[in-house]
Amino acid sequence: MRELIGADLRAVVDRDSGKEFQCVVLRNPLAECGAEGDRREPESARLQTERLPRRIQSSTIDLFGGKLSLKMGEPANLYRDILDLYNYYIEHKDKLSDRFPALIRMALRLECELIASCSSSAGFEVVVKEDFDKIKQFLTRDQKTFLVQNSVSKENIISLLHTGAHNYTGSFNLQQTIAMSLIVAGLLRLHCGANANA
Repeated sequence: MRELIGADLRAVVDRDSGKEFQCVVLRNPLAECGAEGDRREPESARLQTERLPRRIQSSTIDLFGGKLSLKMGEPANLYRDILDLYNYYIEHKDKLSDRFPALIRMALRLECELIASCSSSAGFEVVVKEDFDKIKQFLTRDQKTFLVQNSVSKENIISLLHTGAHNYTGSFNLQQTIAMSLIVAGLLRLHCGANANA
């Protein structure tokens, strides 16, 4: 490859290799052949360079925002089961129906009911709405943006949890389900976390 590029370009590539851009060398495929049979390009189409920005890792939001450290109990058991269900879906997505994410959403609702029954005499709807703003304060900026992009708010979180039990198209939206799991993770941290007050 080094032999194919000119000395000036080789110096630029050598000097800048490993820096914040990559150098792409483009040759003119329609170059004319010289008298000796070697390929010679017209002066105007010699070598062109194009700078490309370096690649960065795209951010993705994990189910529950990542791993949680929880006290032993039913909510912790269901949390692990939901993670297993999600991982099974990711590994076998091509063999499963597009309705499978609704199962994960239904499990999130069940998790909310378990959290409420372990920590309060109020129904899960009351616990989720009371703690929503407190949970949102601990989310990262990316996670808050993810909630907004997937239309998860204090006003509609309860109805979104309920739709998982019905055959609505919205129930199959995996990204929205992951956004909802961020709120459920906050409930788990508040009420069932390893450092939560019992």
